[in-house]
Amino acid sequence: CQPRTAACTSTSEPSEPESPGPDASPAAEQLAVPFTDCGDACEGEIKGARYRILLPDEWNGTLLLYSHGYRNPIALGDEGTDSRAEPSPGYNQGGVPLARALLEQGYALAGSGWASNGWAVSDGVRANAELHDFFSEHVAQPDRVLLWGDSLGGLVTMETAEAHPEWVSGAAPL
Repeated sequence: CQPRTAACTSTSEPSEPESPGPDASPAAEQLAVPFTDCGDACEGEIKGARYRILLPDEWNGTLLLYSHGYRNPIALGDEGTDSRAEPSPGYNQGGVPLARALLEQGYALAGSGWASNGWAVSDGVRANAELHDFFSEHVAQPDRVLLWGDSLGGLVTMETAEAHPEWVSGAAPL
């Protein structure tokens, strides 16, 4: 893994950062927070829960940790149960434009598929904590962690925020 900032990506050698132009504001100069690209480890499994991390080119220091809604624990037809990791709402159903827009704003995105489906609140809270720890160890320590989730994921979002006030900066249970 290579450190990444605005002037360094995992696919190239680090170079000297470019000087900001005369119209650049001090806030723009502070936008890029160094991080390590997790490469192939940006997708995987932690204790039975599949996860996915999406990283921007220039990170603003904020990790958005998403919790998906209720998923049926019973396999229907040939499809089986859905255990895919989802880093933003609708990502697995083609909702990539939302993720792309957030990445363009400098947010890092992460989400888990949890270890089980159904009313799996405790699995969701555990998966969020483990994914936060993985991100902090393998990518960077976030300046802010904002939790968000819809439906059952909203409850998981709230429960995670209550269980981990030491690293949760804000929560939006939807």
